[in-house]
Amino acid sequence: MGKAQGTIEYLVVLAVIVIISLVVVGLVSSTTNPEQISSSTGKISNLTQGGISIADALVSSGGDGLISLQNNSGDLLTITSISFGGIDNNYNQQLASGSKILFSLDDLAGVCTCLGYEGKIRTCSAKIFYTTSDGLQKSDTYSVSVECAASALAADLNKVTTPLDTNAPRVSLTSPATDYLAPARIVDFSFYVTDNNSVSSCKLVLDGVNVSTLSSVSNNSSNTISHNISNLTVQSHSWDVNCIDFHGNSALSGSSRTFTLGGLSTPFVWLSNVNSGSVSKLHDSNGGLIGSYSVGNNSIGVAVDSNGDAWVAGGGVGGGVAKINGLTGSLIGNYTAGSNSYGVAVDASDNVWVANAYGGNVSKINGATGALIDNYSVGPVPKAVAVDASNHVWITNSDDSTITELNVSDGSLVGTYSAGGVGGNGVAVDGDGNIWVAGGSGVAKLNGTTGDLIETFSPCTNPTGVAVDANNNVWVACMYSDAVARYNASDNSFIGTYSAGATSNPVGISIDGNGSIWVSNATRAAVKLDGSTGEIIVTAAVGGYGFGDATGFALQYFVLGKR
Repeated sequence: MGKAQGTIEYLVVLAVIVIISLVVVGLVSSTTNPEQISSSTGKISNLTQGGISIADALVSSGGDGLISLQNNSGDLLTITSISFGGIDNNYNQQLASGSKILFSLDDLAGVCTCLGYEGKIRTCSAKIFYTTSDGLQKSDTYSVSVECAASALAADLNKVTTPLDTNAPRVSLTSPATDYLAPARIVDFSFYVTDNNSVSSCKLVLDGVNVSTLSSVSNNSSNTISHNISNLTVQSHSWDVNCIDFHGNSALSGSSRTFTLGGLSTPFVWLSNVNSGSVSKLHDSNGGLIGSYSVGNNSIGVAVDSNGDAWVAGGGVGGGVAKINGLTGSLIGNYTAGSNSYGVAVDASDNVWVANAYGGNVSKINGATGALIDNYSVGPVPKAVAVDASNHVWITNSDDSTITELNVSDGSLVGTYSAGGVGGNGVAVDGDGNIWVAGGSGVAKLNGTTGDLIETFSPCTNPTGVAVDANNNVWVACMYSDAVARYNASDNSFIGTYSAGATSNPVGISIDGNGSIWVSNATRAAVKLDGSTGEIIVTAAVGGYGFGDATGFALQYFVLGKR
């Protein structure tokens, strides 16, 4: 009996030892299984925290993808980013505990390519960033088994969370080139823009300030913003373009350019061809004819605005004023003014003033639209118009030898003054702000502040056009003397008389940016005089009346202060 009992106790002990040995062997086996370590290495946080698990992943040949995430944490998580190989797709998507959401992925072709692996499984590294309900920012790294397919499309697109668009538009400046010498006019600023989605607007930035907005932008294409730079100072300026997409992402080109405002620029001379209903455009440098353009009616007065466009007042009972594109010569429009429109001038805001000889009034035209702003009564048979730097407009009344002064802003009457018996066909403002009137009986000078008559002159027979140069010399076209007279506006002294050439009847007179004098003749010819010597340096076979600021010099120099 005792021997049997000892045997039983021995067997029990042996059984316990065997069991313990088996447990130890099992534990060692479970912790040294390389396959299990491999499969759990990337998901340690999942196993320890029960966080996010990847239910499925699919990547297309083109690099788009879908990934299904499940929240096993018991907490409300917010997925902020899913990164494959450093390519981030950003989100702001809440993932409730126990829920599963499908996310779309972009731009994986270079980091988890499936091109050529369609129908196979690839393993790619991914990192998921998320925020817990208490604000902790966390991330987990995964070794993801990705199914490769020709395309990655969800059955229900409404159930797919797409990445946030955090990419700003990409802007490239195209023209003008850097260090461009810009004229004092409208400049086309061109650029190329591309964005992942659509571009909402682009702004032209001059010297760090947004100055003009383009609201209709062509994505993945060239665009242009046109802007009037005539009010900028004569110096170097920077320009760039800032584009914003519909997600609020914005960016400049990153390579701004510079341009220099060239100041006063008079590249062309415009001469009205009376009775032919046209205007001729000549090169200022050599008088070469660029073209003659129809304005649809008779043409007498002509003026050039700050954009370089020409405005031509038409004679005849119909009157009116035409606008010609300064670059192309195309007719922009014919606009209503008054009866027998004669002289024309442009103010600092590029609005246009037209003297209507038969109407006894002057018309103010919107320079941008051509719309008639208003007609203002002046004196009998108004013919010539000039604008000064104080925002006043001066109109000669040829029948009673007076001159009327109006406020540019509202056309209100400042005063009407005697021109000393000079019935004005031409009018100009000198560098001191005084007014010069040329008419059949002579030339008159009036104080530009008070309107008082300063002096009258008789330089020649039947003075018509009058203009003032940058040296404050007053030039007068003498129609029946076939000559041009010059006075010093500072002291009223007579300087001399100069030939108008073989052609006869000089009528209109204008100054260019180089100080030369253009004289147009009623016999359809024109000459250019040296501003210092008065000698003829160019003869052009095209001419006409050309009353007014036919080069744009008076507007730029005396009104806008361009130099």
